[in-house]
Amino acid sequence: LTAQCRDIKLNTRVHELKILSDGRLEIEDSYSERKVFDRVVFACPASAVAQVASSTASWVERAILRGVLYQDDHDRLWSKVLFHQDPSVYPSQHRDSLVRESAFVVDVKPRPDGPHHIETHHNCSAWIPSAAGHEDTPMIVSHCVD
Repeated sequence: LTAQCRDIKLNTRVHELKILSDGRLEIEDSYSERKVFDRVVFACPASAVAQVASSTASWVERAILRGVLYQDDHDRLWSKVLFHQDPSVYPSQHRDSLVRESAFVVDVKPRPDGPHHIETHHNCSAWIPSAAGHEDTPMIVSHCVD
């Protein structure tokens, strides 16, 4: 993707985007520096692009960009992620087989004071070829661990 790019700016806050008469894009960054580009890729929420492009985007474009919803806007289940090698997150009676053979585990635990607690665990060791056969050091991604 970057092979044909001449100027890549990382960690740069964009304050304004203008479309020039020749179709190129003029960007003003947080340092008040203005540069002209053929293409611009924004790696940020769509609503941030709507704000930056407010002077050049049509009302339809702004409405579409501001209307984008992300999973964590309404469900925090996937927001807390833990990368680890601790198989003790799996139920003890099935732990060995889960580490060896299971790629995805959903563990539902009852709570005495309310709704069930749900944890999800992705066992990368079970399905990534370079990690297969390393049950002694599993690669696990866990969500919503208490």
